[in-house]
Amino acid sequence: PGELARIVRLIGIEMRANIVGMVVPPIEGERSLAIVHLQVDDAEPIMEALRKIGYHVGSPSVDLDAVEDAPAPPLRTRPLATL
Repeated sequence: PGELARIVRLIGIEMRANIVGMVVPPIEGERSLAIVHLQVDDAEPIMEALRKIGYHVGSPSVDLDAVEDAPAPPLRTRPLATL
């Protein structure tokens, strides 16, 4: 109990980052998953702070069996619509 509040406090209050979205999907087993969308230029300090208190962190996703964080995907651009 209180784990989500712990994460929100670290990100929003201690690290002073804006949380723009959060999803906590139901998963089976003992593990929990929170997907947090942040409005920051560099999420690495927040990710490191979460690791220090025992969380598995990934950007843009987390693979619990992976050794290192997942690399960020290439940016996709969409063509402008013409009227």
